[in-house]
Amino acid sequence: MGGNLGMIMLIQSDPRLQTPMYFFLSHLSFLDICYSSVIVPQLLETLGAHKMVITYERCATQFFFFTWYASTECFLLAVMAYDRYVAVCSPLLYAVAMTPQTRLGLVAAAYSGAMVNTVVRTGCTFSISFCKSNQVDFFFCDLPPLLKLACSETKSREQIRTAGAKAKTFSTCASHMTAVALFFGTLIFMYLKGTTGFMAKVNLTLVTEFLLIAFTEHPERGLPLFHLFLFIYLFTLLGNSGMIILIRMDRQLHTPMYFLLSHLSFMDICYSSVTVPQTMTVLLEHGTAISYARCEAQFFLFTFFGSIDCYLLALMAYDRYAAVCQPLLYATIMTQKALLSFVAGAYVAGLLSALVRTVSAFSLSFCGNNEIDFIFCDLPPLLKLTCGESYTQELVIIVFAIFVIPACMVVIVVSYLFIIVAILRIPSAGSRAKTFSTCASHLTAVLLFFGTLIFMYLRDNSGQASEKDRVVSVFYTTVIPMLNPLIYSLRNKEVKEALRKVLNRVKTS
Repeated sequence: MGGNLGMIMLIQSDPRLQTPMYFFLSHLSFLDICYSSVIVPQLLETLGAHKMVITYERCATQFFFFTWYASTECFLLAVMAYDRYVAVCSPLLYAVAMTPQTRLGLVAAAYSGAMVNTVVRTGCTFSISFCKSNQVDFFFCDLPPLLKLACSETKSREQIRTAGAKAKTFSTCASHMTAVALFFGTLIFMYLKGTTGFMAKVNLTLVTEFLLIAFTEHPERGLPLFHLFLFIYLFTLLGNSGMIILIRMDRQLHTPMYFLLSHLSFMDICYSSVTVPQTMTVLLEHGTAISYARCEAQFFLFTFFGSIDCYLLALMAYDRYAAVCQPLLYATIMTQKALLSFVAGAYVAGLLSALVRTVSAFSLSFCGNNEIDFIFCDLPPLLKLTCGESYTQELVIIVFAIFVIPACMVVIVVSYLFIIVAILRIPSAGSRAKTFSTCASHLTAVLLFFGTLIFMYLRDNSGQASEKDRVVSVFYTTVIPMLNPLIYSLRNKEVKEALRKVLNRVKTS
C-alpha cells in the first residue's frame, strides 16, 4: 500500500516523470492497491479467525472486483509494452504517437475492456449451481476453487477464462518485462493448469442436432419463397460485389467514406452467405437438420459479421461528422493509417463480441425440444430450447446490447446531432440540402439496420416465434444487405457518375 501510494505521489510531484510510461505506471500502482485491498483484508480475517464465513453475494462481489482489477492490469501491461515498442522502435514519432489524448484513450479502453470481461466472467461463474461442500480451500473467491464446488457441468464456463547502447535501450524495458513475467506467469499457472480432477460429471441427454422448421407450416409456399430468396441472394452478391469493384476502379471514390463502404459491402456479402443458403435449404426440403457444431459455427459467424456491421456504420457516422463539422481538418483526421486502424478495431471488436456470445450461448444445456422455429441459429430462438438456468446467457444479451448496439448508436446519434447543428448554421438553403445529401444514404442504412436489430434483441424472448419475428429476421439478414448497394447508388451522385463512366468504358471497348 505504502509503496504504490508513494509511487503515485512521486510521479505526480516530479515534472520529469510526467511521461506516458510513468502515466501508465501510476495507473498500474493504483490498480495494485485496489487489487490487494480486495483480497488481503479477507486473508487477514481468515487467518485471525482460523476460518471465515462469506455470503454468496459478498463472494460474487469479491470475484467481480478481483477480476476487474486483474483484467485491467493485463491490459495496462500490454499498453506499457506498446509504449516501450514505440519509444525504442519509433523514437522520432514517440511524442506524436503517445499524445495525452492517446494515453487517456488507451487507459479508458483498458478499464472498459476489463469491465466487459468481468461482467461476462462473473455472470458465467455464478450461473453454476453450487450444491457440494461449501468450504473453499482458498483465501478468496477465485474461479478454480469455486469450480470444485460445482454440481453441474462446467466445461462451457471454463472456455471463457481464461555492449553499451544496447544495454541502455533494453534497460528501459527491463522493469516492465519483470512485472509482466511475474504477473502473467502466476496467472497462467492458476488458470491453465486444468480442473478436470474436480469437475462434476452429470448425465444429461443433450441435444446433438437442431431442426430448422421456419416457414414449413405452408409447404405449398416453399418453392416460390425459395426462388424469391435465391433472387435476393444473387442480387445481394452482385450488388455488393459491384460496389466493391466500382470503388476500387474509380479514383474519385478513393475516399475514407467509400473505403468504409467497401468493407460494409464485403460484410453484407458474408452476412447474407451465413444465413440465406441455409434458409433456402429449409424452404426446399420443408425443414432441415443442422448439427450442434454447425449451428454453433453459424451463430459465431453471424454474430461476427453483424457486430462488424454495427461498428462500421458507427465509423461511417464519425466520418460524416469529420467531413461536415471539421472540413479543414478532415484530411488530417481521416488519414490512411487512421482508416486502417478504425477498420482493424471494428474487426477485432466484432471477433471478441462473437467469441463471448458464442461461448456463453452454447454453455446452455439443450436437452428437450430441438425444433428451432427460425431461419437460422440465433440467440432468441436458442434460449427457448434451454432446459436449465439461462440467467447468464440473458445477461450476455444485455452486455451485447450495451456494448455493441447502443454504444454504436450513441456514436451515430451524437455525430448526427453535431452534423445537424453545423448544417443549420449554413445560411444558404441550397448549401444545407447539398451538405445533408452527403449523409442521407448512410442515415437510411442506419435506420433500417438498427431498427430491426433493436426489435429482435431488446424485446421479450419468451414464447414461440411469431410470424412477425420471422419476417423481421428475414428483413435484417436478407433484405437489408440487398438494399445497401441500392441506397448508396441511387441516392449518391458520385456513385452514379462512377457507374456511368465504367459502363461507357465497357461500351467503347
